[in-house]
Amino acid sequence: MHAWAEIQHKLAYKNENQIALSMRKEFAFLSAKLEESDFQFERLKNASERIQNEVKEKLEEQIISNHDDLNLDSLRAILQFKFPDRKEDIDGITRLLDQLKEVDLNLNDVLNAYKRTEEYILTNLEKDPTFFTRSGIIRTALNLVNDDFWYNYLKTVDMDKYADWVTEKEQQRELVKKITTD
Repeated sequence: MHAWAEIQHKLAYKNENQIALSMRKEFAFLSAKLEESDFQFERLKNASERIQNEVKEKLEEQIISNHDDLNLDSLRAILQFKFPDRKEDIDGITRLLDQLKEVDLNLNDVLNAYKRTEEYILTNLEKDPTFFTRSGIIRTALNLVNDDFWYNYLKTVDMDKYADWVTEKEQQRELVKKITTD
């Protein structure tokens, strides 16, 4: 029971006998609530792990569908499965998830974008195997081949500052379209 232990430590109570009689009932009530909260958080953590394991099993069997729920756990599972040696940046993953939902993409869209661009990214864009984080490599793949994702992403770019970068990405997008449609 992490929350209760933290509170108890801050208040310097080492055992129940150190708590004033007038406060014991309230402490007992609060302790019970915190214990229930800890159990609920543990159940949520287990549910998260279960979702990730189910997605990994589907990936192994290659049965991800357009109907599989896109959420933080399913996206993390895909990224862990595809890129176990890359850095996991949870903030980057949550931003990627928001971007995917903004343009109504699903897990299959993520997998297909990487499949289409994997060779190009690894041979032309990545200077070393740790250049991209897990979310970064998928964001790059989607920017290269998914128009909705790219144009939505451009809304967030400071064009005065990054105009040259955008021009370079547009050229890469054209090249990848030629390579992947031939």
